[in-house]
Amino acid sequence: MEALFDCAKCAAVYGERVGWCTACGGFGTVLPRAYRPAETLWGSPAPCVSARHLLAGSARTLTSSSYPDLRLPPAGLVLLFGAPGAGKSTMLFKLLDGVAGTVLLSSLEEGLAGTVVDRLKRLEIHRDDFLVSRPGGLVELDALLRQRAPVAVGIDSVSVSTLQADDLVRLVSDFAVLLVGTMHVNSQGAAAGQTALLHAADVVLELDAMNWRTVKTRFSGGVDRGEV
Repeated sequence: MEALFDCAKCAAVYGERVGWCTACGGFGTVLPRAYRPAETLWGSPAPCVSARHLLAGSARTLTSSSYPDLRLPPAGLVLLFGAPGAGKSTMLFKLLDGVAGTVLLSSLEEGLAGTVVDRLKRLEIHRDDFLVSRPGGLVELDALLRQRAPVAVGIDSVSVSTLQADDLVRLVSDFAVLLVGTMHVNSQGAAAGQTALLHAADVVLELDAMNWRTVKTRFSGGVDRGEV
């Protein structure tokens, strides 16, 4: 099978790995295309539940003490998008830190040192149950969730990962976890990447100059904007 590489920002296809995408100008966004058997996308049978169960669960929300008025699903997908420097990673760190229980940050853009350590120090995050890792792909992330059983998971960022929308939905379903991911923006200023991700998300927040606003939510009664 021929090895192909895709740009995570604009989906341009290359026959070899290149340092930057000539189509959109993104640096480090051209990644190997992941070929996976269908059975690896779903670790368990698709859920089958009653209408009563779905209605009862739809009213539940999870709270982060960092953003107490932001209504979040206890098991769902939240996406944060914005230009570089908008505050996506900072908000992700703060949001996870405000969730009670074990949380897992998957840092794909910055590794486990340097900027990550600086941000942890600046935000005064020093909890033993705030875990940081750099899984190599879906299989390793799946194993981490099974081993650590976190309440919430952050992925910084889904734009540079090889994870697909189906992967994230499956993780949320299998582990009943809040999954929060950051996304880049394209040249038009909109969220870059898979349209399927935005459709699957329960909450989508746009960040600009360390401020956020809600552009999509399945909940009502919460605030629709605030400061990072």
